[in-house]
Amino acid sequence: MTRPERFPWHRLMQLGMGTLGLPPQQFWNCTLREITASLGAPEMPLLRQNLDALMKEWPDGGPSPDATRLSSSASGRGEDTSLLPLA
Repeated sequence: MTRPERFPWHRLMQLGMGTLGLPPQQFWNCTLREITASLGAPEMPLLRQNLDALMKEWPDGGPSPDATRLSSSASGRGEDTSLLPLA
């Protein structure tokens, strides 16, 4: 059985406290997402299909996606906005 790869704490500390210049207390209060964002690491884009799945799994009590597909507020002309990019 092989050992699982260890988390690169030493490298992360070099990036956080060295490259970013964070004091130790501030570094240890950061989340991994905050540190990677500070380094300019790109986040994965939210794809339309993933958003639709999330909306279905976690409804907010609003109208169904089919009812809001034609939105007069998006362009003022009632265009189909379902294919507009999210970013």
